[in-house]
Amino acid sequence: MGESELIVATFAPDSAVFARHTQNKRIIGFALLSLVLGSLGVFVFLRIHVVVPMRELGHDLMAISLDRDVTYRLPVRKSNSLGIFRQALNVTLHKAQEHHEHVVRQRKELADAYQQLTEHEQELQKQYLQIKENEEKIRFMADYDPLTGLPNRRRFQEDLQATLDEGGSGAVFLLDIDDFKNINDTQGHSCGDRILSSVAQSVQDGIPPGATAYRFGGDEFVIIVRHQFAPERVQVYVNEISRKLQVANQKEGKKNSVTCSMGVVLYPLDGNAVDELLIKADVALHHAKNAGKNRHCFFEDSMATMFSERVQMEQILANAVRTDGFHLVYQPIIRTRTGEVACFEALVRLRDHPASPTVFIPIAEESDLIIPLGYWVIKEVARQLAAWQQSGKKPKPVAINLSTKQFQDPHLLDYLRQQLHETGVDPALLQIEFTEGVLFGDAEMALHIMEQIRALGIRQSLDNYGTGYSFINYMTRMPVDYLKVHGALTENVEGNPDVMEGLISIAHGLEMEVVAEQVETLEEARALSEANCDYLQGFLFSRPVGSEKAELMFDHDYSQVLGLEKEGES
Repeated sequence: MGESELIVATFAPDSAVFARHTQNKRIIGFALLSLVLGSLGVFVFLRIHVVVPMRELGHDLMAISLDRDVTYRLPVRKSNSLGIFRQALNVTLHKAQEHHEHVVRQRKELADAYQQLTEHEQELQKQYLQIKENEEKIRFMADYDPLTGLPNRRRFQEDLQATLDEGGSGAVFLLDIDDFKNINDTQGHSCGDRILSSVAQSVQDGIPPGATAYRFGGDEFVIIVRHQFAPERVQVYVNEISRKLQVANQKEGKKNSVTCSMGVVLYPLDGNAVDELLIKADVALHHAKNAGKNRHCFFEDSMATMFSERVQMEQILANAVRTDGFHLVYQPIIRTRTGEVACFEALVRLRDHPASPTVFIPIAEESDLIIPLGYWVIKEVARQLAAWQQSGKKPKPVAINLSTKQFQDPHLLDYLRQQLHETGVDPALLQIEFTEGVLFGDAEMALHIMEQIRALGIRQSLDNYGTGYSFINYMTRMPVDYLKVHGALTENVEGNPDVMEGLISIAHGLEMEVVAEQVETLEEARALSEANCDYLQGFLFSRPVGSEKAELMFDHDYSQVLGLEKEGES
């Protein structure tokens, strides 16, 4: 023990030592048994709580597929040791589903955006092609007339200026379709367009080589003939264009041929500027129109004076319409069998100008001033009739002449109703005269207008009978009370009494009375009386007079002029 060098010893019996050895063996055996049992327990625990759950988890994990089913979730078992892990995985799967759906939506949105972009690209491509096509159309319309395909007025001015700048000589033809406005008004614009196309083709085919035809505007065409133009060749070109027009009319079955008038100027003889040549060509064209249409005229200096006078007369008429610059005169119409005044015809005159109606009426017709002038005449006649009625007189009926334009005016009937209502005039005191020209185009519509006028109580007269187109098939349907024989037939009544008698017989067969105008001699009056003409009008009885003198004629007796014997006279 320590530094004492003493030895301490314990003595024990062998039985005690043996017992301890046995005890150690027991301890070791128990430890081994415990180890075996513990290992077995651990194995069973691991199998139940780890191996089997992991195997099930692996099987369930293999079922996960976002392609097949994004809504798949791991089954959660309360007894399963991996339940919390499974729940965590399901949360992850839910997020994966949301992400997948988000990706799918994005893909769809991208696909839709791409589709929309593709459609926009296609639309832009179409718009681009349309713009290119429109550019070509605009370029075409800038230089060409879309209806006829001919170069237009702008192109003509450019070409003529270039031709004048080059020098040399040639001619410019300004061509206009005769009575085209009347065709448009009576037969419609579609018919007018067909005629324009036919004329354009005829002009194109009839011009000489090297010349160019243009549509100048409306119903006007212009032709530039270049390089030493020979004036004597004009008639050849005119005849060729006319022949082409006749062929076109025959193809379309037109009964009334379309004709054209033409004004011709020569350059540099008549001018070396575009505007100057156009003005002079227009003057020559108007001269051709006034000379009877369907012809051509070269410009002459004297035409400028006539054109200026026409323009001046148009201005006078326009001013007269604005300032009430017209007045009416009345010419009596005599009953043949009795010599009494049956009615009057109202004739318009310029108040402060000596121009004859044969001069200013055609100008009013061309310039469309005839419409307001016609309204003024209707209003003035109604006013005069009302004044005569209010003064206690028994006025005679008064006839008013209507041109084709006035007759076809859509406001005519309303205006007649208005004047009759405002003045209180008996409609039987008003008569309307018109020519057979109102039947051109839509004859059925013209007959309908006649029926409406008759329904107002107004009587009607067909003027210039015997020299027009004599639509016999329509005359049987016309609600007309009188036929007025043209003065040209009155002049020849003595030489051709049978013709007049035949015309009057036809009228009487249609239950219409006949008026012969421009009766100037007693011989004409007697011949008409023998032909059974009902009424006579002309200088033999009276010139047109003012309203005061007309009033004095209400009871005037012309029986002595006619050589009639009154009852009771021997």
